[in-house]
Amino acid sequence: MADLSRVTTWIDGYVQAWNSNDPAHIGALFTEDAEYCTAPFRPPWRGRDRIVEWWMEHPAAPAG
Repeated sequence: MADLSRVTTWIDGYVQAWNSNDPAHIGALFTEDAEYCTAPFRPPWRGRDRIVEWWMEHPAAPAG
């Protein structure tokens, strides 16, 4: 089980990646073998490089 500080750090990193759409920030969130689900019943994006590639093709909407 993850502790609260690790979860908080990950969420802070996610917010940074969301706002910047920077590949380095996005990649830092995920392990090499990560799976990222973007919606129920949609297949996950698999692997850090593929997650970054897909995110860059479908950038998050920065806050503000």
